[in-house]
Amino acid sequence: MTKPPTPRDREVRVSDANEAGSWDGILGEGEEIVWQGAPVQGLYWQLGRRETLGAIAATAGGITLFAFTLGGSNDSLGNLALVFLAWGVIWTIIHHARSFWNRRRTFYTLTNRRGFIATWHYGVQTLRAYPITTMRPLRLVDTRPGHVYFDHDTVQSRDGSGGWKEEIVEVGFLHLAEPRDVHDRLLRLGASAG
Repeated sequence: MTKPPTPRDREVRVSDANEAGSWDGILGEGEEIVWQGAPVQGLYWQLGRRETLGAIAATAGGITLFAFTLGGSNDSLGNLALVFLAWGVIWTIIHHARSFWNRRRTFYTLTNRRGFIATWHYGVQTLRAYPITTMRPLRLVDTRPGHVYFDHDTVQSRDGSGGWKEEIVEVGFLHLAEPRDVHDRLLRLGASAG
């Protein structure tokens, strides 16, 4: 299997003269917008595998420490449990606030040739394009909100020892109110593209 491209490889260069919301110079000849959307707003408790394991470990550790505090009269252990639980609450709030922030600044566009993911994070605007012909395999997560995954990217992340590692991550339109509608559109466009 060949290594998927990085997100930077997929970036579409847009002139600074291009007005916000204008598709001039971005769409090819004969390319038409068939759908536009954005992630559903709000706070959702959807954790990945790593976050779920971390939350389970934090909860188990917190309960264990709390149980120790009930059995003994040592106040330092009770304080340790409170600090541990406070950090768990802080971590949860930060995780959800970051997710909420990212969803409010992400927008999706589907044309008859490409899918676009536009983001505006911390003053940096990016527009990434994913050709319809390479959107294989499509994967639908039919929940409310749901997801439609259609490609993979290679990203770098910290490996825990201070170094970097490459990971292959799924890419798609996330947190959609009507994921099946978008999935069906992608299936039709993929079939007509060949």
